[in-house]
Amino acid sequence: MKENEQFQPLNDKRLESWKEIAAFLQRDVRTVKRWEKSEGLPVHRHQHQARSTVYAYPSELDAWRSKRQPAEEVSPGWFERQPARALALAAMLLLLLVSAGSSLNPTAATAAQNEGTVNRLVWSGSLVDVLGAPSPDGKYLALTDWETGNLAIRETSTGTIRRLTDNGDWNGWAEFPVPSPDGKSIAYAWFNRRAQFELRIFSFEASAARVVYAHDEVDYALPFAWTSDGTHILASLARSDRKHQIALINTADGSARILKTLDWRSPQKMVLSPDDRYVAYDFPRKEDSPERDIFLLATDGSHEELLVAHPDDDMVVGWTPDGKNLIFASDRAGRMGIWALSVADGKAQEPPHLIRPGVPLMRAMGITRQGELYYSVRTGASDVYVASLDAKTTAVLSQPVPLSPHFVGWNRSPDWSGDGMSVAYASQRDPSQRAGGMGERIVVRSLVSGGEREITPRLATMGGLVRWSPDSRYFLVHGRDAKGRSGFFQLSAETGEATLVVREELPGYFQCQAWSPDGKSFFYLRTTPQASNRLRVHNMKSGEDRQVFDRAINNLAVSPDGRRVVVRYGDPKDKAEVLTIVPVNGGEARELLRVREPQGLPGWSGLAWTPDGKNIFFTLTHAGSRPDLFQLWRISSEGGTPHNTGIAMKGLRDLRTNRDGQRVVFSAGQNESEIWVMENFLPALKATK
Repeated sequence: MKENEQFQPLNDKRLESWKEIAAFLQRDVRTVKRWEKSEGLPVHRHQHQARSTVYAYPSELDAWRSKRQPAEEVSPGWFERQPARALALAAMLLLLLVSAGSSLNPTAATAAQNEGTVNRLVWSGSLVDVLGAPSPDGKYLALTDWETGNLAIRETSTGTIRRLTDNGDWNGWAEFPVPSPDGKSIAYAWFNRRAQFELRIFSFEASAARVVYAHDEVDYALPFAWTSDGTHILASLARSDRKHQIALINTADGSARILKTLDWRSPQKMVLSPDDRYVAYDFPRKEDSPERDIFLLATDGSHEELLVAHPDDDMVVGWTPDGKNLIFASDRAGRMGIWALSVADGKAQEPPHLIRPGVPLMRAMGITRQGELYYSVRTGASDVYVASLDAKTTAVLSQPVPLSPHFVGWNRSPDWSGDGMSVAYASQRDPSQRAGGMGERIVVRSLVSGGEREITPRLATMGGLVRWSPDSRYFLVHGRDAKGRSGFFQLSAETGEATLVVREELPGYFQCQAWSPDGKSFFYLRTTPQASNRLRVHNMKSGEDRQVFDRAINNLAVSPDGRRVVVRYGDPKDKAEVLTIVPVNGGEARELLRVREPQGLPGWSGLAWTPDGKNIFFTLTHAGSRPDLFQLWRISSEGGTPHNTGIAMKGLRDLRTNRDGQRVVFSAGQNESEIWVMENFLPALKATK
């Protein structure tokens, strides 16, 4: 065994022959042998043997496939994306070369055809919103305008975007809009001042919105579909007691008819049958497993069926327009594909059959009356980078390079070990779980050996930052456990066992945690109905939790001595963004830097102290040139003129400096997306029967 082989991921089972390698890639042996010679397929050979025998690691094959330039010989497909603010929803792949984050050129690939199926690009760019849905006739996309947070539509024929609401400078925002059957109204979730989501309907005829449903015991009302007559909205209700309910909301009086009450978990997608008789939804049967099956619930409450049961993952896509088939995605064939199940009177009529193979589905946006499937494609990527610095001058000695060659495009949120010899980061290593932002692992990479070790968090979900304790024994993460409790958890760096430290009380949420240098406490931001993003400090031993700074901020970094915190906030009166140093134990905050347009201090981006506490790194953008390009700057912690380090990358964030002051590690890249439409894929149903 070579020296570095012992550091392969524990679940990266070696493929021991050409046959196993070909089976993993779902190709014949001749093809994979050709790929090794012509395209650098990472195949290893045993040495000191008379005959050459080969082996390969799945992680290396996945990384190779993600960067491969020739298009795969499969039916083009569709994929996933994650949303902002801990809503992580998913991204999707147009071709398998995108599966690990490779970029697509929308002008070069505006249509792909296979057996009559056409994939057509609908929308690309930095403002793409994949959380909405198409109108039933496909004439517009309902969406959130993420520049303002308002509800909007985008005409599919012209690309014109029109805002429908006015939230008064982010005084609330819209999410998950769903057009009505006649296309004249849109149901959507609206985040209000009480840190709760209420269900609203916008009417094109009245050019106004109204609240349909809001309840003090419901933190989130998420619409999924309308009944065919427009009188009810199928919604998922997230209650304050952490239970979820499937409900039909009356659009006239706002009354809710509860169809089913679930535990802390919720359906990923729900669809109404065209005759309004059934709700199909996906849901994990086992509390400790993320794999989903598909259930069929009668809207009259008479019965429920386990419609699709399989050990692998199954996700609802939608009904065919005639209501005779339920379309879903499954990885049961070894790779995500589109499947169809014939359904009549709430019963499956035959086993499901594959209608589009090799399509790694992440999130489908909706099927129109014409049978067109709208879906999103992930064109951006997130990776972890490391760069060298001069410890005395903080000058950059080397430009950033990727930290790890594995799972390219799916790595984020790095942090240094206490001894500065390793980096831990979050990595999404299970393609079947990328749809819901689930299944992330923490990976520890040694900068000495280059080896990696995976840690599986014993949590139902994990999101946000990964922060390593100063003694390297624990990670502090935000997540939710199997009992439905959400908040900050302390994870064992050896076993991944999770201990709840601070429980999140809804409505409201936590984010942006950072350890104190002695590891006895940590800082974080808390949002409540009364105040958003307040800086707090929590004592790990005593449990004392107190507020440090009474202002809405969106980034923080703790000084090496633990006595100060640098924060970033916006000043709407001056239309400026500000860096301020806040003393932890009382005293006046001191403004460090004020930035006005066309420059900006992007929120949730890079912010870190040098180990000696004399300088602070931050990121800066310029609206007049490349607003998506984040430049890394530094400024003395005493103030003065800031200096450009020369590092500039898209989406640079999560900056962390090593204890020796000679290296920085950070995340970069953005989860950009495209929206495509798949046409003429349903006729395949006839051909497969």
